[in-house]
Amino acid sequence: MKKVFLLFVLLLLFASCKSVAKHNEQITKLHAVEELHKDINKLYKKLQRHHPKLYQYISKEKLDFKFDSLKKSINEPIDSRTFYKKLAPVVALVKQGHISVSSVSKRFTKKERKKLKKEKFEFYNLEFQYLESKLWVKGFKGKDSSLVGNEIVSINGESASKLVETYKTRFASDGFNTTLHNRYVSKGFSVFYYRDKGFVDSLKVTFKSKDSLYSKIFKRIKKEEKKDKNKKKSDTT
Repeated sequence: MKKVFLLFVLLLLFASCKSVAKHNEQITKLHAVEELHKDINKLYKKLQRHHPKLYQYISKEKLDFKFDSLKKSINEPIDSRTFYKKLAPVVALVKQGHISVSSVSKRFTKKERKKLKKEKFEFYNLEFQYLESKLWVKGFKGKDSSLVGNEIVSINGESASKLVETYKTRFASDGFNTTLHNRYVSKGFSVFYYRDKGFVDSLKVTFKSKDSLYSKIFKRIKKEEKKDKNKKKSDTT
């Protein structure tokens, strides 16, 4: 009976790993132009069919033109993340906050998830604020409080302010209200970055403090193991 159960578990694990591998292959492979054009047409038809006020903030002629231009811009095979980067700004033109698209993410096997749970990415300790067209460190959850108040100039060589401005085109608030954008990107910058770049093990971030530039490498590190309270008590008695 134990052997049968073990075989069943192994089969489940194999199926799970196969499913993860298939998903990851699907999102990283290049999709044919014709398939992508079909997806765009299907999405636009669903919006036209189910959205009661699709043209409240943009005319039908202009939105038709934008979707046609999107298809023309895709003239060679691209992967899923690149497709998202092209599609999201067009959907955002509807200017209604409850309509958005999101990128697909890499999946992990059970073994990989178990390993990742024991780690933390130092970059996620940063809390951001976008003010005066600059990205700032608003807070830091770790021990290095010296980062707070510094400007983030670049991440892996890319301008931080340009990244923010790009991310702001991938979602919409209701109507022509733009006050939400800076606040929304500030709060979820690390999520936007993950959607844009995917899973990474380290990031080189360049900061500016007064007139000085310096860089820091953020890595995935092992979480500090929690001490056993019962053991601690027994050691002190």
